[in-house]
Amino acid sequence: RVEFRQRRRPKRDAVSIAEAIPGGVLPDIGQVFQEVIGFPTFSGFQACAIQQVFACVQRGNPEDQSFIISGDTGAGKTEAFLFPILLDIACEPLDMRERRGVRAVLVYPRIRLARNQLGRLLRYTGRFRSSGGPRLTVGIQNGDVPRDRAAIPKQWSAERREGRTWYQVGLLETCVECDQGHYWLADDDPGIETGCPSLVCDRCGHAVDTLHVTQRALEQNAPDLLIITDVSLSQWLAREKYTHLWGLWQADMHTLPPRFLVLDEVHLYERVKGAHIARLIKRFQARVRLVYNQIGESQRRPIVIGVSATLHDEQRFLAKLMDVDLQDSIRYNRLRVIKPLDAELE
Repeated sequence: RVEFRQRRRPKRDAVSIAEAIPGGVLPDIGQVFQEVIGFPTFSGFQACAIQQVFACVQRGNPEDQSFIISGDTGAGKTEAFLFPILLDIACEPLDMRERRGVRAVLVYPRIRLARNQLGRLLRYTGRFRSSGGPRLTVGIQNGDVPRDRAAIPKQWSAERREGRTWYQVGLLETCVECDQGHYWLADDDPGIETGCPSLVCDRCGHAVDTLHVTQRALEQNAPDLLIITDVSLSQWLAREKYTHLWGLWQADMHTLPPRFLVLDEVHLYERVKGAHIARLIKRFQARVRLVYNQIGESQRRPIVIGVSATLHDEQRFLAKLMDVDLQDSIRYNRLRVIKPLDAELE
């Protein structure tokens, strides 16, 4: 049977931005954050997520807590998990900010969804930087990402302008600012394989210089935020040339380990796929804990955040995904559910 019901979204004017900003956020970062958000208030569950997740990561997550953020489509779940991550990165001490390393890994089950979320992420990080915040770099990996410079002409459309070849960037659907134009990349840009090249919108001129657009660039760099499919994450965790993305403590390249693992659309992970994701989470956690143990921070744990449509029992679902015994009350109670309450809905 199919139940048809009216979609109810949480009230977006429940908490002011100033009230939602956690107490540990630096004043100047808090001010920048308020300027770039683009709206004056949050819903109650968004404010709750920002405060709880930020507080947990600032402590180092010694209790090994995990979260599931749940709500109907359009509830604002992306902002609920993304904003505490951005605030945490922005509040890093200067010496830590200068160290390379992926801070958050954002996992998506579908390439199109990952592409859509990439645009939203670049919009927020770009505005954060233009308002005085830190420069946050982004990487993306899925089946549509070119291997290197030589692969771009085979995957992206090209045109000649004033003696130069330009490629339409296939990783973004439209400009993150005007939402109409498309980004183009010059063939001779040195950042294609070594860092973040310059992407320019053909309609409004908006430029992005914080996105790694090839797999070759990710072999040499560690973006602050990495968007990746679950299939690619499973493969890359086992490949030596990408081991720096998960943290290195010796040899020539030292990198910080990720503090967040976010899995979007987790309600899709059931049965065989669910077992695969449960194993993938364990592999990721073990790899990151290895780094923490090697650098003398054995009490720290990465935070796993599941993002889901409304479920019958979110905590029980997360327990299955995290392979937590339902009879283990201590571990079970460390699985936090954040979702709109009935009183918060319109």
